[in-house]
Amino acid sequence: MAPLVIYLLTEQVALGMVHDYSNSILRLSQIKAGLDSNMVQLSQLSSSLDPNSPEAKSLEARRQHLAALEKKLDAEITFYKHKLEKAEKLQQWAAEGAKKGIAA
Repeated sequence: MAPLVIYLLTEQVALGMVHDYSNSILRLSQIKAGLDSNMVQLSQLSSSLDPNSPEAKSLEARRQHLAALEKKLDAEITFYKHKLEKAEKLQQWAAEGAKKGIAA
């Protein structure tokens, strides 16, 4: 009986983790999409300026900063995708254990 309870509790915790990690990935992906949009706008603005002007240099610095942020977001998305995979495997393991416990 005790192992069945452990499987069921583990499954519920894992489902919560799956939900949390999925939401994190979605939120970070939305932020990245907004960042991409800003980078496109900066590129369009800077293309109409003299490349040596202070404004163009300022826009380029801003674009580089956004590109660095994009790399950080990509790393965080990858991190959460990895954690999501682990949580899904844990949930699946617990669900299978619970089925076996109920069948026994």
